[in-house]
Amino acid sequence: MVGRTVEMAYRSKVPTLLGQKQVRENRYIGQAELVNETGLTRATVAAWLDPDSRFKNLNASVAQAFKEFFGAGIDDIVEIVPANDSQQ
Repeated sequence: MVGRTVEMAYRSKVPTLLGQKQVRENRYIGQAELVNETGLTRATVAAWLDPDSRFKNLNASVAQAFKEFFGAGIDDIVEIVPANDSQQ
């Protein structure tokens, strides 16, 4: 019996990291600051801040920019989930 293949995707953990950083530093960090500090486009930052977004591919440059901004590892930045998983 052959098992069913489940399509996987990456889900951003950036919203959680951002909230933790804001609490730790006792300040608001907006999307504009993320754009300026990471060098990423506003559209890219917005997509990564959306907790419902799923990415089929992981762009290494984007992941690296967030890793550096948050001082975090790759497993802190993304998690692997079923592509159609709607739970957070």
